[in-house]
Amino acid sequence: MRYVFQIIGCLAVLMLSGCFSDKKKTNWQVTLASDDKNPYGSYLAFQSLALYFPNKLVETLPRGFRYTSIDEGINSQKNQKQLLVLLGLDLFVSESELESLLSFARRGNEVLIFSSTLDPKIEDAFGCYKQARGLEEVKLSDENTGRQNIDALSLKLQTNKTFGYEGRSLQGYFQLKNLPADSVQTDNKLFSTVPDSLGFFKNTPNFIRYNIGRGHIAFHAAPLVMSNYFLLQKNNRQYLDGIWQTIPSDISAIYWNEYFKHSSEGADLGVLWKYPATRWALIIAAITLLIYVAFESKRRQRIIPIIEKPENSSVSFIETVGRLYYNTGDHNNIAEKIIQHFLEWVRLSYHLNTNELNEHFATQLAHKSGLDIDEVQHVVRSIHNIRLRNIGVDEMTLVALHQQLEHFYNNHTNTNGHSRHQSATAY
Repeated sequence: MRYVFQIIGCLAVLMLSGCFSDKKKTNWQVTLASDDKNPYGSYLAFQSLALYFPNKLVETLPRGFRYTSIDEGINSQKNQKQLLVLLGLDLFVSESELESLLSFARRGNEVLIFSSTLDPKIEDAFGCYKQARGLEEVKLSDENTGRQNIDALSLKLQTNKTFGYEGRSLQGYFQLKNLPADSVQTDNKLFSTVPDSLGFFKNTPNFIRYNIGRGHIAFHAAPLVMSNYFLLQKNNRQYLDGIWQTIPSDISAIYWNEYFKHSSEGADLGVLWKYPATRWALIIAAITLLIYVAFESKRRQRIIPIIEKPENSSVSFIETVGRLYYNTGDHNNIAEKIIQHFLEWVRLSYHLNTNELNEHFATQLAHKSGLDIDEVQHVVRSIHNIRLRNIGVDEMTLVALHQQLEHFYNNHTNTNGHSRHQSATAY
């Protein structure tokens, strides 16, 4: 009992210490959300828009925003430039969404995409292949100290400065592939297949921009440069200055979309078919379903009920009738029925004539039953005495007859050579 109180006391101390602790645990999860003030939210970057672009409209688009609805979701005005900022980790788009983004930029607007992983359709269309994917979600540890991200970044407009921090990965960069001049065409208008390199990760391009008609689409391979933790480090605010300086000053409105892990086609199964992993998953599921239907659709055998072995009601009836005669004291009647049953059994078992119970009958019965001749003669005499006695049969005589016949049944040898045949007589 003493130990129980000690355990309860320790738990109480722990609970009280937790209740009175004013220190709030820091959330290091990567959200890049505009309202998240934790290290890897993007609150500071989002708030900086009002400072760099004063008196401009700033709106956020929902995470599930479909880029095919860009014309309906954005209040575009003729001859006015707008900026669309897409911030997250894994960006996947459909063919129609990619075409909508190209069309939006071609009209003179700006699209700025921060992403750790780009959809293969985007990479193939622009010839820019993202390297070092998905490292942003790897937590710091003894092996991943984050020191490799110190002074790792630079900008074309600020060639004499380096930026970085001791935090999660900024190591993303692009491997560029020269595309034929006519490889990409939208509405008979080509966009530049050779991008401008605006920023670098250790001398490899990580911030590139393509001319699309009268506008631009830019890609940044290190989305964590927009995180609060990065911008709070020494001089890193100047890095954000350099990014915003690449945007034309005559922007009229800014739209911010945190796609994070944006799905390409929503609930359209056709898009799932495009990717090998999901395609094979659907094929296997379909095959499994067909096998199940093929085997389970067959008519099943109904459960066969267990049929109890029929009860020998005749024996129960004989026992009941025997007890009835015995209880009413009609010993003569029951003695006669016992004798008749015995003689019937002798006729069936040994094929003897029971009309005359004489010495010849006793000799034949003793020979066939294997019992002693004296015992058989004693049984025959008892039957004669009961049948010829003028007075009634008392209980002792009835019991004696029953015992004699039971002894005969239990010790005889039947016609097949077996002994100890159990009779069915009862009273």
